[in-house]
Amino acid sequence: MPTEIELIVNPVAGAGAVGKKWPRIQKALWKERLDFAADLTEGVGHATELARQALADGYKTLVAFGGHGTINEVVNGLVVEGRVDPEVVLGVIPGGAGEDFRRTIGIPADCREACRRLKGHETGLIDLGQTEYTMEGRQGRRYFANFAGLGFDAAVVERTRRS
Repeated sequence: MPTEIELIVNPVAGAGAVGKKWPRIQKALWKERLDFAADLTEGVGHATELARQALADGYKTLVAFGGHGTINEVVNGLVVEGRVDPEVVLGVIPGGAGEDFRRTIGIPADCREACRRLKGHETGLIDLGQTEYTMEGRQGRRYFANFAGLGFDAAVVERTRRS
C-alpha cells in the first residue's frame, strides 16, 4: 500500500511562489505527521499524468499544490472513463494567483492551515463539469471542478499576470 497522500506540486504556479513555499509546506506536512509522497510537475499536462499514475498506484487522496491550472490538470487525471471513483478525495493547498476555487470550497488562505485540514476527514462534494471542443481540427474533452471560464476571464488573468 502506498503512503496515504500523493501531493502534486507545480513549482512554477503563482509566478514561482509555490516552488519557494514548497520547503515550508513539506515541513508543515511533516509537523502534522501526514504520510505523503510528492511529485513536482515538469510542464503543461504533467499534473494530469501524475494524477493518473497515482490512481494506478492505489492512492485515494491526491492533493494539488498550485493554482487553478494545477487543480484543473489533477481533476482531469482523476476522471477515468467519464467518472471519478467516489472513494477518491481531492485536496488543495492554495498557491496560485487566483483564489476563486479556494474561497468557493472553503479552503483557508494560509497554506499551513490548509495542511492541517488535510489531517481531518472532513470532505464535501463539488460539481464536476465536462466540456467538449474542437481545436485545430481535433476534438477533445476536458473536465473542470465547480466552475469554468472561457475567454474573458483568461484575458483578465493574462493581463493581471503582466501587471
